Amino acid sequence: MRKTLFLAISLPIALGIITGVYFGGQDFFDRAVYRDVSGHSTVLAKGQEVGVNDKNSNRDSAIGLLVKSDDQAKGTYKLMRGTDALTVYLTSSTMDLGQFVGRGVQVWGETFQRKNIGWFMDAVKLKVIK
Repeated sequence: MRKTLFLAISLPIALGIITGVYFGGQDFFDRAVYRDVSGHSTVLAKGQEVGVNDKNSNRDSAIGLLVKSDDQAKGTYKLMRGTDALTVYLTSSTMDLGQFVGRGVQVWGETFQRKNIGWFMDAVKLKVIK
């Protein structure tokens, strides 16, 4: 009875430790899965980029934490860069930014004027920072 109880408790713990060691490298958590418009998935590590490499549409750049916008009229997503005055409201005509929510990213794109928004950008390229 004691041997069975010991195995019932220690086996899940041992498997958890083995799984943690196997998957627990920092590199595993620094990856994001990116799915392009055709449905093809790619695992992106910190420092990798996705999007369009067109110098004409990559004029502006910003770095921050990507979050879902609470005001869809301003933009679908926003890049938090400290205070509200520094926030960049984003949309993207080339990629699904939702796959990067909660990640530290750098985005490139073209700035457009919008009423009541300090900075609005169509992001066409993204780099995973964190």
